[in-house]
Amino acid sequence: MDAIKEAMIRDEDRNGSPVAAHTPGPWMISPRNAWRICNGKDNTIASTGGDSTLAGHHEANARLIAAAPEMLAALGRLVNDSMFKDHPEASQMAIDAIAKATGAP
Repeated sequence: MDAIKEAMIRDEDRNGSPVAAHTPGPWMISPRNAWRICNGKDNTIASTGGDSTLAGHHEANARLIAAAPEMLAALGRLVNDSMFKDHPEASQMAIDAIAKATGAP
């Protein structure tokens, strides 16, 4: 858990919860391209296009990616919530997801 905390920073401007050192959110789907995820300055964060075999999934994937900063912040808060510790399997899933998102070992 310490490695996860070290891999995270505090985003005091948004809600004070720990988030990874990624491009600050919020992220959104570009109004011009449903496969492009951008920040509030219309800078591209990611794109889900390219593989025609996944064409039916591009927009759903873009929505999931766009929600990532808020989901990471929410997981960070839940892991620190004492009630969440009463659910060890869910707690471990959250810790693993945070580690995956932050690059913590």
